[in-house]
Amino acid sequence: MNDNPLRAMVWALLNEGIRAGVAELTASDSDRVIALLGGAIVEEQLLQSIHLRLRHSAVQQIVFKPTGALGGFTPKIDLGYLLHMYEKPERTALIGIAEIRNVFAHNLTIPSFETKDNGLDRGLEKLTLHLRYAKYPAPFWQGDSEYDVEKPTNKRETLITNIKILLVLLMRDMYLHQPYTNLPVPLPATKEERHALPPTSLDISAQS
Repeated sequence: MNDNPLRAMVWALLNEGIRAGVAELTASDSDRVIALLGGAIVEEQLLQSIHLRLRHSAVQQIVFKPTGALGGFTPKIDLGYLLHMYEKPERTALIGIAEIRNVFAHNLTIPSFETKDNGLDRGLEKLTLHLRYAKYPAPFWQGDSEYDVEKPTNKRETLITNIKILLVLLMRDMYLHQPYTNLPVPLPATKEERHALPPTSLDISAQS
């Protein structure tokens, strides 16, 4: 049984796919699994959040399919930034996660985050959100949650902590606008005033 305190912290889990991915990630001791799954989890949450910023239309399936204009992780990251979903530090961390995932996906000689590799080092250097946030943001209301951001002691923990911060921020974004629009909605001031969960963005096939 793993007693890593980073793995006991509450994660932002929007749907069953992300929940299953996080369960597998937190149970693994493989840096490759953590890098690949971590990148996939963040990309999926980013996609779900972007879906709710755009017109409810089957056209989304065209542009976000793997061969579509926005099928890759990096174009999604850039689109989220252009939509004001996050600022430069968060965009940089997202790019770092994408780079780390690519390193482990395409270089089977790299077994861990401690391996000396220029591409891996560049990706890890972009992960700075754990230095910028003292507490995890509250996903459903203004300000911070009651949870302190952990102080990572190694590169694996740094990646995990940055992923957790980004998942909370991407979940929060879903409450900052009317569903399938960019029309802003004020975030409630307190936990007691928080909005109901926004509708899922998974089923868009029936729309034109």
